This record gives sequence, C-alpha cells and structure tokens, in this order.
Amino acid sequence: ANRVHVNRWYVIGPFDATSPSSIDKIYPPEQWVDLDGVYLGKGQRVLRWQYISSTAYPLIPPDAAEQAVYYGYTEIVADRAREVWLGLGADDDAKLWINDVPFWTSGNQRKAWYTNGGVQALTQDIQARNLIEEKRLAHLRPGRNTVLFKLYNNPLDVFFSLVIEPVGDGR
Repeated sequence: ANRVHVNRWYVIGPFDATSPSSIDKIYPPEQWVDLDGVYLGKGQRVLRWQYISSTAYPLIPPDAAEQAVYYGYTEIVADRAREVWLGLGADDDAKLWINDVPFWTSGNQRKAWYTNGGVQALTQDIQARNLIEEKRLAHLRPGRNTVLFKLYNNPLDVFFSLVIEPVGDGR
C-alpha cells in the first residue's frame, strides 16, 4: 500500500482539561504507558485503556467530551530501519511521541476542518484519508516502534489522524 491509516490503538480518556493550555499538563498516561492502568478522569470517572480497531477514519475517541484530554498508544513494527512520511491531523490540539521522543505538536492555526459543518462536512477528505495538517519525515528503527499521542478537545469535533506513506514517491 502507498498509504496506511493507523487504525489500531489503545485509547484512554476523557481527562478533565479546562483550557487549551491543558495540552501542556502532564496526565498519568504521559508519565508511563501502563495498558493495565486505571485512572480517575473527567467527572471522577474511572478510566481504563480501550483497544480500538476500526476501519473508520479518522480516529474519534470513545466517550467524546468537550474540554477533555485523550491519549492513544500503538506500535509500528518495521522490518528494517527506514524513513517514512507521517501525515498528522487533530482537532483541536495534539502531541505525538515516537519511541518516547517528542516528534510533533499540532499548531493552533485555523485548520481546514474548522468550517461550517465541522469535520463531518469534509466527506471527500475523510474518504481519501486526508485530514492532515502536517507531514513529517520520521525514522523508524528495526522492530517495534512505540507511538503515543495526546489529544485536547475544546468544543465540538474531536479526532486524531495518523497516515504512513513510504519515502521516495516524489515528495
């Protein structure tokens, strides 16, 4: 495949997040990914990691809430060391780590899906798996590569998108 939408994640949330600056607050899953961990979330609700495997695009966390933070964890296995393009998108703000190293922080700019009708109005972009605000070159090491994302949702839509493309297609 020339593009792969990462659609298998462990997701946890919502954690209470009173403002966009919550993207910089460190919640327990950011300190240590413990897929058996149990935490208190928004409204003192007990949170556990949930495994999601879906062909739907983009990834919309279960239990979507406003003024909330979510985390997602997955692994990408590479047969050898390689570089790939990562297409990243989020509503509203997000951070991504690869192998525990900060890799990307979404901008606070006006994004293509901040339109009347929200992200659901972008039917063609969803079908093309193209809800991407930035592409970045990533180095994958041989074997298992860990990926952690953090997603802050203010009002309305909430989603995260990660698309992998091979290097060498002319970009």
